[in-house]
Amino acid sequence: MIAAKKQPLRAPASAVRRSIPLGGAACAAEEGEGAYTFGFDRADGTLRRGAGAAALSAEGVPANDPVSAAFFDQGCAALVGESGRLYLRGEEEYEEGGLTFARTPCALAVPDGGMLLWDGTVSAFLTESGAEQTAFGAFAAAAYSYDRLWLGEGSRLRFSAPASSDLAGGRGQGGYIDVPDGAGKIAALCPLRGGLYLFRERGIERLDARGDEEEFSLHGACACPQVYGETVAAAGEGIFFLTARGPYRFDGNKAAPFAADFAPFFAGVRQEGARACAAGGRYFLQARARIGGKDEDVLAVFRTDGTGGYILRRAVRGIAACGDNVYFAYEGKPCRLAEGGAFAGRYGRAVWSRAVEAPASRGLLRSVCVRADGVFSLTVRSERGTRYLRVLPGEHVLPVSLPGERFILRLEGEDAGTVYSLSARFAQKGGPA
Repeated sequence: MIAAKKQPLRAPASAVRRSIPLGGAACAAEEGEGAYTFGFDRADGTLRRGAGAAALSAEGVPANDPVSAAFFDQGCAALVGESGRLYLRGEEEYEEGGLTFARTPCALAVPDGGMLLWDGTVSAFLTESGAEQTAFGAFAAAAYSYDRLWLGEGSRLRFSAPASSDLAGGRGQGGYIDVPDGAGKIAALCPLRGGLYLFRERGIERLDARGDEEEFSLHGACACPQVYGETVAAAGEGIFFLTARGPYRFDGNKAAPFAADFAPFFAGVRQEGARACAAGGRYFLQARARIGGKDEDVLAVFRTDGTGGYILRRAVRGIAACGDNVYFAYEGKPCRLAEGGAFAGRYGRAVWSRAVEAPASRGLLRSVCVRADGVFSLTVRSERGTRYLRVLPGEHVLPVSLPGERFILRLEGEDAGTVYSLSARFAQKGGPA
């Protein structure tokens, strides 16, 4: 009888399944460790489409004068064309309002209804009755606070009489304050929690202006990087603004980076025409961002409670808020921001990617499991090759069989949809699935 020679048992390397976070810190470089992303809101650990836009009527505006801004407040509405001409909504269509701005104007809600529009030189009050040009002259920033209208230009701060827009000087009326110019020119004025804050080129100051005008006082609050004045906007959590280093938030005591993982998209990028507004617990930033090594116009949306945000590759213009509504111009048409859905008729491309290391050297990515609602493309790349996969609605295991040590997973979508989870199954090269 010949006995079989037994070989010692060898336990094969076990497969490893790894859940891949869809949220986490964003990064500006696609090859980075964080989630390189645009077009997706990564709220609640999922990838959802960001805000949409509903196109509004511009009937009556000449076709050769594309809209660059849209302003609405209760019963009054206005559009501004690329020419700078102001159009007011009439009974049936928009009609010329008799004013021309040198550039896209800023807007400030007036306490008793209507808006103040200004471009630095020309300004007008807009009400249900029409547009009335002011005699204010040049100013760069405006705000209502302490029951007065405040205008800032250079290092001079002008103020109106109480409960009035009359800037005429006199005891108990209007006047001006020359603020020390050591901090630079006034870039923005913004009320917060009963105070008025001056955003200067090199810092933030608080103005106390209760009671007699001879008792007004100015106090230094804190230093901050260079501020883009038209991006300053207040919400319950503080004042938000874009600086040369990225988004910041001022809480009434100090200024600190906000949405810091998005800073690489904006830091060092030359900003022309950047502006912002806050509404409904979100900060909406129209600016230039560096994506894929190139600078482009984007719309960034950040939740003011600090729970995240996202970037849409949409070149919007003239963004402004009225209550919880946000208005802007996109591709020459007036639009209102929508909670979701298409952006002025189409979704456009959304991208998310992340680098994932194999559990062991010379690993093998056997498969990925994706749970999604919608159709997406998934690209998996390592130093050993690339796989192209199609993600369909539902939960599906997609075979990959790609060796490598470091893998880049990239999800792309061109339509509506949500990605709920993503996981990868690894094995040591040659091991079991």
